[in-house]
Amino acid sequence: MRFEEVYKSWTKKRLTQEEAAELLGVCARTFRRHIDRYEDEGLDGLMDHRMDRVSQLRAPVDEVMQMVNEYRTRHDGWNVRHYYSWYRRDGGERSYNWVRTKLQEYGAVAKGSGRGVHRKRRQPAAWPGMMPVFHLMPQYPANLISESVSSAYADTLRDRQFVLIDSTLKMMTRFNMS
Repeated sequence: MRFEEVYKSWTKKRLTQEEAAELLGVCARTFRRHIDRYEDEGLDGLMDHRMDRVSQLRAPVDEVMQMVNEYRTRHDGWNVRHYYSWYRRDGGERSYNWVRTKLQEYGAVAKGSGRGVHRKRRQPAAWPGMMPVFHLMPQYPANLISESVSSAYADTLRDRQFVLIDSTLKMMTRFNMS
């Protein structure tokens, strides 16, 4: 709903400030601010003037055009990294990313492609001996029982084979308990 319609309904006492603000999707305080601006300046007072201002951090157009023309006349064909090293030696104060972005905006340098398949992150390859793990597997009984193992514990380990493997799933060693 437009502000003018809600404002007219509010002035005719059909809506309270809270109801009018809810229709516009703002809080009551913001609605009161809009009323003040509308009564002082009309519809122009409701415009968002933040977008009209230019940032103070923005580079002057002359500086940008000089840098792009310098690249096109003296350094055409150079990659951005080589050009940037020259730009800094010549007294440039902007960052590498700023120089690269401006050269791409003005078409002096083509934008690089994204990461290829060979550059994508993936699991590191397993190395032999890396991350050894003990596995307890039911296997053939062996005739070896340590005398230091209690009989109750030995019964649970009977007919089991222990295998030490690494991250490549290569068996490093095995021993039997029975």
